[in-house]
Amino acid sequence: MQTFGKKENILIIIAALAIVALTGVLNHIYGLRPWTEFLISIAGYVGIGIGAFSGLYAAHKIGTRNFVGKGLCLLGISMSLNVIGYLLWDYYEVILGMEVPYPSLADVSYSLAIPFAIAGVAMLLRIYQPQIKGRFLLEAIIMSGVLAFIVISIVGWPNLSESTYTAGFFDIIYTLTDVVWLALAYIILRIAGGRIFKGLFVYTIAIIVLAVGDILFALRIAAETYYYGDISDLTLLLGWILATAGIYLTAQTFSSSSTATPTASVAPHA
Repeated sequence: MQTFGKKENILIIIAALAIVALTGVLNHIYGLRPWTEFLISIAGYVGIGIGAFSGLYAAHKIGTRNFVGKGLCLLGISMSLNVIGYLLWDYYEVILGMEVPYPSLADVSYSLAIPFAIAGVAMLLRIYQPQIKGRFLLEAIIMSGVLAFIVISIVGWPNLSESTYTAGFFDIIYTLTDVVWLALAYIILRIAGGRIFKGLFVYTIAIIVLAVGDILFALRIAAETYYYGDISDLTLLLGWILATAGIYLTAQTFSSSSTATPTASVAPHA
């Protein structure tokens, strides 16, 4: 029995349309944002929100006594924290009508989402535990060093001066996150020659896109050319939508807790 059957899919569509309609009406009445910005914002809310629901609902249906259920639960929590981050961002920009400070409460929420996402991916990777060789870990360590050098060369060294110590702390978190994401993507794609189940493959593409979007955002901020809805925002939005698709497909692949074992037969992406 599928985790998301016809009933669940219809409910997801209805909920998404209701959110779009409600926020559209509020935006029209109160003139909160230009329509171009509004469409990007609502796509983020709906896209990430569906991911949060998919992860948590699938964990409830599959159960959290196995590592697939635990992984989906952790990914659902991570996506929920990202939704909260979006809400906090809009609270500063739309409700308070001020430029979003850096760091802000939104950054706190985004940062808290990171360890849950990494732990969720690590749980799902236990499916391939027999295939994860020691050389993969060595390669990952070497790759992390190379990626850290590349990312820092592109983005720049975090500023840890006393006046911007807190900002520097979050700079380090975001920089390390990009490195970890790219290193994880490398490990995942190396496993079984990249023949992994569709959900994990799509989620892997998502974290690569998110890392690229984050780097673009950092570069745009540093160059003072960032504006809401620019290329970095669109890249991040694409990453979140792919992440949601990855969670959804993973839930469909493991629709029964009995399949959530290391020896399960999983459908590769190719």
